[in-house]
Formats: sequence, structure tokens, C-alpha cells
Amino acid sequence: MDKKTKTALYEELMQAIIDKQKEILGIQVAVERAKKIDELWVSIDGKILQINGEHEAVLQSLLNEYFKLTTQVIKEHLKKNEKLELPEEVSVLLKDQ
Repeated sequence: MDKKTKTALYEELMQAIIDKQKEILGIQVAVERAKKIDELWVSIDGKILQINGEHEAVLQSLLNEYFKLTTQVIKEHLKKNEKLELPEEVSVLLKDQ
């Protein structure tokens, strides 16, 4: 696979992730999270303008930003509901955050 094709594929994937997060979180939050990644330049409407650096690493950073929101919600809910027992797979993920 040539570099241009690989770049285009990663950009399409990351754009699809941002677009889905815009539907779920709303445009403001989704774009705000994407903009936290220094290597990813995103317009105010959530369109990828430029990707700098290793695409695999930028993709991982993007996924991590959106995942942080999920773990944040779970942690806040656990504070209010201490008796809630989470599956081990979820508990392990929370420890890493």
C-alpha cells in the first residue's frame, strides 16, 4: 500500500469517528476533544484539515480523547452509586485512566 493511500484511509477513518462523535456528543464537544490532539488540525465544524505525524499514533490519540469522556461518566456515576459493581473488563479500563 503506498503512503498516499494509507494516509487517505486513516484520514477517512478519523473523519468518520469525529462525525459519529458529533452525532453523539454534539459538535462543540466532539470538535473540542479532537482539537486537543496537537497533530490533528480540525475546523470548527469538525472537518479534518491536516494530520501531522504518524497516523496510527494520531488515531490512537483521537480514540483516547473520546474514551476519556466515557470513563469520566462512569467514574462520576460510581461516586453517586458506590454499591454498583462493574464487570472486571470495565474496572480494568478505569484503572488505566
